[in-house]
Amino acid sequence: MIAILLIGFLFGFVGSIPVAGPISALVLGRALDARYREGLAIAVGAALAESIYAALAFWGVGALLAAHPWLDPASRLVAGGVLLALGVAFLRYRPDPHSPQPVPTGRKTRGFLLGFWITALNPTLIATWTAATATLASTGFAVLTPNGVVPFAAAACLGILCWFTVMLATIRRLAGGIGARKFQRLLPILGTVLVFAGGMVAVSSVGALVRVWG
Repeated sequence: MIAILLIGFLFGFVGSIPVAGPISALVLGRALDARYREGLAIAVGAALAESIYAALAFWGVGALLAAHPWLDPASRLVAGGVLLALGVAFLRYRPDPHSPQPVPTGRKTRGFLLGFWITALNPTLIATWTAATATLASTGFAVLTPNGVVPFAAAACLGILCWFTVMLATIRRLAGGIGARKFQRLLPILGTVLVFAGGMVAVSSVGALVRVWG
């Protein structure tokens, strides 16, 4: 059980590090805009949804994705579209001249729902977590039984939240040291990267869909 908890946490933490993903981009964007609580709310929603995928993969339903090969490129096409939209939004962003105000509860709730549904509508996470659970099984450190589903999913959720908490805290500290307005100048760079990444993902996904349906 300890191995299941540890590996679930590590998979959740390390798997959340790449910034070229919708949730990472959203959280980073909120952080650069000094909306840290809203960014955390997005991360909480995403972590909860992804932990459900982790539980399903642990339970052995990854075969469902293999039975429907169009799901993988279709979901990646959606993710590419989200990245493109975020990139354009970052490129068009203009800093608010007023000091950041406390985030209303309603905005934090919308952030939670945004993170949850963007992640929940990404079925490729089944494949990702299926690979993770297969790796866990191959190590021989743990036996995959129904009793480990909830602990593994909870540990993965905690790992995801820990990474985003570290990221938000780091950005907040850096922004405080060099000035929030100067730090926000990173947004055009991030926007360009996201537009490029989103375009590449979208093009490759369309090609994959053509091959699947061709």
